Amino acid sequence: MKSLIFTPALIILLLAGCSSDKAGQDLYQSSEIGQAKRILPCTVVSAREVRIRDKQAGDTGESLGFIVGALSTAQNNDNPAVRVLGGLAGGAVGRAASDKLRERKGVEYTVLLASGEERQLVQDIAENEALLQPGEACRLQVSGNLNRVLPARQYPKAVQRPEKVRIEE
Repeated sequence: MKSLIFTPALIILLLAGCSSDKAGQDLYQSSEIGQAKRILPCTVVSAREVRIRDKQAGDTGESLGFIVGALSTAQNNDNPAVRVLGGLAGGAVGRAASDKLRERKGVEYTVLLASGEERQLVQDIAENEALLQPGEACRLQVSGNLNRVLPARQYPKAVQRPEKVRIEE
């Protein structure tokens, strides 16, 4: 009977752990194709690794943990207080496990724009992606409310102004 209780919980936790990482500097969502974005030159003021957790990540784990904890203590004890305590302990363990499985690596950048404005934002970072370092030139990609800090290493220091096309009639 115990294996029947733990099997669904184990399957759900394993599936949650298989979810893919979000976009890093080199990964775009298909909905971004063809959308123009404004690019603002900037300099990294600070960068630090952070953990990003999905909103309501632990709710499922907490509920599942409560049920498993209450059922497993009910098999060994008829006291309702023990079942509630078992459920509460199971809920706490389930939330902690679910939270940990739904966390991902991120970076908090503070950048100084060429205009003198300072901005801070958190973004996803891929597993082997290097953080930009303080003092390093970067580009702030702006699209509506979404921003992303991108490296500027590949950009030239100067470019020629594009030629204008004259239309003759």
